[in-house]
Amino acid sequence: MSETVFANPIGWAQFRLLGGWANLISTTGAYAIVLGGLMFGLAHGLHAPPIRTYELFVGLFLGIQVLIALLYGAGRVSAAIRTDMNSRLIESHRLMPVAPTQAVLGYLFGSPFQAFLIYGVNYVLGAIAVSAVGMRQQSWLFSNIVLLAFCVFIWTIVAFFAFRSNWAIGLLVFGLVAMVFSRFQALGLLPGLNVLLSPMISSTVFDMRTGLTIDWPFGLAIGAQLGIGLLYCFGAARRYRRDDDLGFTPAMGLLLLAMWVAVAGVQMLYQDEFIARGFGRLGDDWSTEFIIGLLSCMLLAILPIASATRMAVIPPRHRPARQIRPWHAVVLAFAIVLALTVAAPGRLSTRRNVIAMAVIVASVLVAARYVLEIAYRLKLWPRRTMFLWLLLTWCVPLMLELVRQSFLDEDPLNPRGPPMSILGLSSPIGALVKTWGNDRQDVTAGILVQAALALATVIVVYALLRPYSRTPKARS
Repeated sequence: MSETVFANPIGWAQFRLLGGWANLISTTGAYAIVLGGLMFGLAHGLHAPPIRTYELFVGLFLGIQVLIALLYGAGRVSAAIRTDMNSRLIESHRLMPVAPTQAVLGYLFGSPFQAFLIYGVNYVLGAIAVSAVGMRQQSWLFSNIVLLAFCVFIWTIVAFFAFRSNWAIGLLVFGLVAMVFSRFQALGLLPGLNVLLSPMISSTVFDMRTGLTIDWPFGLAIGAQLGIGLLYCFGAARRYRRDDDLGFTPAMGLLLLAMWVAVAGVQMLYQDEFIARGFGRLGDDWSTEFIIGLLSCMLLAILPIASATRMAVIPPRHRPARQIRPWHAVVLAFAIVLALTVAAPGRLSTRRNVIAMAVIVASVLVAARYVLEIAYRLKLWPRRTMFLWLLLTWCVPLMLELVRQSFLDEDPLNPRGPPMSILGLSSPIGALVKTWGNDRQDVTAGILVQAALALATVIVVYALLRPYSRTPKARS
């Protein structure tokens, strides 16, 4: 880490902005004296046994580690990048002979350098408390390593979005607050989160019984964090290099999709190893988890398709020698998403269901590919256009179906309610629910509507836009 801070111009600049060694040592030393004095004073100044006080401080130190490394560290990374972006100081940084990846590493490890020092102080004080309680030092070390690795992983994601938006740290705080107030129920609802949120695996890092052995779920989680974190780091480097550069190339988007499919599949196949014990869960039904996981993979599959479509419609200044074409991105993304079927509920993995799922996924990806081309050729906002398309084709049909069913009379012989009409089945969500859910029905009509919509986007592009459009300018 010393090379990314002291031998890195960006890291060194961030280190100097923190006040250098004089300020860092004085503030960190004062923090250590105050907190250490408080711990020893309460342990030996109260009438209660000292072991109880030390035991209380073990949990307190872990809580402080989360605040320091996750919130303060991520906030420092975001603030450093946004300050340089808003002041346009980033333009002078780009003129320096520093590789974009090195610059991003300077932000990642230079701006939160004080967080590292405080983290180390908390670790030492916590190790003293753990020793006084009689707990294993191995568990304390293991918990701190897992927590720090997860926090650095979050920093890379925050850095990526901070190059474009002021809301990166705000979204992180909102997500954490939502997780806490929902008692981490989303971990059971969205497959893959349990794997990436390594501090919450099993009994969580707050249980000092962890770390007695290096369990494979933690190793897999840190490996997944490393792979995804590197992709976001490279994406941040591309955004550092140029404001209008794609954050994710088609190849990077496909790798990210493959990693997400892998972690989602692992969580569904090995639920007992990755479940966060002691917290509520919404996704106890395996079919529900599979449907939501499949929907998340379909949404993420739009990323490489969008990158390939933009590069095809608006060629970059420095066109790569080997460029993934949009149709190649569609086919590869389709194959990767379909790989999730290995984690599908066994009793529902019929040929009919797999074929239905394949048609739904293909229709969504083909439609996304040509809707994005329409947006680029008509000089529309591609993100907003894609969001509006998903809203109209995924959510609106289901809302109208709910309205339709609200006007129907209840049938006492059918407690699950009336069957879904073609209106709801025309939504990929409705079709997947009726294909893989507990209350299944024939979804052929809805799938045909989805395929027809995808075909309509193809016809619009080839018959109306391509013959008469010119190459548009880039618009993010």
